Amino acid sequence: MFCFLQPSLELVRTWGPCFSKIFCCCCKNESSEERTLLNNSDTYGGKELQNFSKPAEDSKDSEEEASKRRIAERKKQLEEERRLKMEKGNAEIAKMQRKRKEIEDDVRNQEQRLSQLVKPRRSEGAGNGDEKLEDMQKRKLIRQEEHNIEMSTLKTEGLEKLDHLLKLHSIFLFSSSIENEKESERVAEILRKNNKSFKEVPVDDDPYIRLAIKEFTGRSDFPLLLVGGQWVDTSIEGEFLSIVVDL
Repeated sequence: MFCFLQPSLELVRTWGPCFSKIFCCCCKNESSEERTLLNNSDTYGGKELQNFSKPAEDSKDSEEEASKRRIAERKKQLEEERRLKMEKGNAEIAKMQRKRKEIEDDVRNQEQRLSQLVKPRRSEGAGNGDEKLEDMQKRKLIRQEEHNIEMSTLKTEGLEKLDHLLKLHSIFLFSSSIENEKESERVAEILRKNNKSFKEVPVDDDPYIRLAIKEFTGRSDFPLLLVGGQWVDTSIEGEFLSIVVDL
């Protein structure tokens, strides 16, 4: 009986280690496969499965971020527009201030020139000096009135008034009592001698008309004669007389 068992023992002794190795390998493979499955189950059942719900959340977050970004960009754009408007407004104010300063400087220079003209004549008599001082004060008031009109939106009022006035007569003599009064009297006398109907308009008490007629003719010295809406140079007597006669 032992003889029959001996070949079996030989087989066990020979192939036993191989079977044990195969069995161990299978066990190892099985354990590794189990671990892989477990890991995969953790992955897909845990973190990665959670990621399946993230696209919707990420999409919502991206829309909110885009909305916030658009709001921020619009706010920045509005701030930039407001800054540009403020810069433009400041530039306009600075321009008006410069213009105002130029006018004030011009008035000051004219006052200085007038004062220099008045001073030598004061020795001729107190009455004459007082008269010149009064004229100088009137000039100062006139310049200030014109300055106020220039700096306001009422400038067009004088032009509208002048346009309406020019429709009433064909000949106008705009005169001033403190600027070339004798010349105004001379021109008026020539018109009367030639039986020409004309309208004399004193400008001392109407700053709107005074400023408007200066702008209309491009002249600043009175008297100013307008015939048919056109300025006539009264300093050239021959030409002036020929125009008057032909009327």
